[in-house]
Amino acid sequence: MLRRLSKDSNAFVRHGRLSAPTGSAAWRGRLAPEIHKVARNATAMWTEMDGWVQAQPSVADIEAGIEPVDQDRAVAEMARFASVDLGHGVEMMDPRLALDLATRAVRLLGPNALWWTNHDVDRSWTGVTGCTFDGMVAGTDGTLFAVLVQAVED
Repeated sequence: MLRRLSKDSNAFVRHGRLSAPTGSAAWRGRLAPEIHKVARNATAMWTEMDGWVQAQPSVADIEAGIEPVDQDRAVAEMARFASVDLGHGVEMMDPRLALDLATRAVRLLGPNALWWTNHDVDRSWTGVTGCTFDGMVAGTDGTLFAVLVQAVED
């Protein structure tokens, strides 16, 4: 589902197993390097096309800059980052399809998964890439993880 969310968009995805302790207190720290890997791919792609791309934030900066969100907000942000270009507001994917895929992806990790984004409710954000605009949603149940990052340079 994550691959389908990234197929027609500027989104980059990664998913897999996460070696995290049973207690959820450490999950954010274990997930931050996975977010960094996805964001690094986005930064690298845009760096090849645009000389204005900045250095990517460190793993520690990414971990410090992400905010916890509930599952409903994770679904909404994942669907938005997959369906609407953050820099230009152009639709990249049918929003209903994006919402369906995001809902299914979030549900796969289950009700005990924890989710984070780099966007706050006022639509400001802390960057995870070196690009002008980016949006990230990541979650884990301590065993599996999913990350979606959209990056856009204007």
